[in-house]
Amino acid sequence: MNDAFSLSISVGIIAFGFCIAASAIGAGSSWAWMLIGLLPVIVGTISLYLAIREVNVAQRK
Repeated sequence: MNDAFSLSISVGIIAFGFCIAASAIGAGSSWAWMLIGLLPVIVGTISLYLAIREVNVAQRK
């Protein structure tokens, strides 16, 4: 159950970052807003990687 929450939160963080970046591009904002939107994508990707790795380690035991 905790694994499912961890994975869904990570995917949500990634989607939020894409939403910020896409809206910044669509609005014609500066590059700074697009880079700020990519920060949650990077953090969410790292979080997703760690969550998947934790699930794989738990299955091996």
